[in-house]
Amino acid sequence: MLESRRGTPRFLPRSRSGLLWRGLLAAVLVVVFAAVATATAGLLQVSSLAAELSIHSQSVKGLTLPAPGKPETLLLIGSDHRAGSTSYVGSNTDTMLLVRLDDASQTINVMSVPRDLDIIGPAGYPAKLNSIYSSDGGPAGLISVMRHQVFPKLVINHVIDTNFTGFSNLIDAIGCVYSQVDHRYYNLTQPYPSPDNYSSIDIQPGYQRLCGGVYSPTGTNSALAFVRFRHTDSDVVRNARQQDFIRWAKQGYSTSELLNNRDR
Repeated sequence: MLESRRGTPRFLPRSRSGLLWRGLLAAVLVVVFAAVATATAGLLQVSSLAAELSIHSQSVKGLTLPAPGKPETLLLIGSDHRAGSTSYVGSNTDTMLLVRLDDASQTINVMSVPRDLDIIGPAGYPAKLNSIYSSDGGPAGLISVMRHQVFPKLVINHVIDTNFTGFSNLIDAIGCVYSQVDHRYYNLTQPYPSPDNYSSIDIQPGYQRLCGGVYSPTGTNSALAFVRFRHTDSDVVRNARQQDFIRWAKQGYSTSELLNNRDR
């Protein structure tokens, strides 16, 4: 302690190291309090988002809810259900992907399930896996067949089911996706009963921005047409292209952007 000229006592650090230590302690306290405030705000945002999702979720038979913190398996379904038509009836699963999420892993593992796998349909006759969606009641029927005929030990925790319009709107909501298109994709659809009645598409090769495209009759720069295209490709090639597109979307859209724009 030192005494000032006017007799008022002043407390000063005993040494330069003491001053540095107090400064460091103050800085640590500021960082800790800021981190706590940020974490609390983040938890509130996550809780709010979870509550919103639970309002819109539907119960699907055959799902097993995981314990907190345990690995989870998601089934992503892309159906060709057209807006305005009766749900499931006449719709097939264009795309089926299994996504594995594990907090202990640094990767998100994705496996495409071929749409043309041969299975036994609900009537006891041979069928393709993608037809089960319409013939056996949507996601629940698909999960049942996959578990009993394709992956005997498969446990699915969540289902994400989207159609053409839903996919297109989602891509537009995240500001489209910058994609590395490997070659020219072109087809001009011909009226049925022509065998060349595949959807129209017109995408030049190269690095470019692909947007939703559900309302694009020519398929120009259409993300939907790009991920669905198999006119001159096999389904295996299309599956690889779809996984590439998901990876590009993830790379171009950060978690902070997702939270900031969650209302979209």
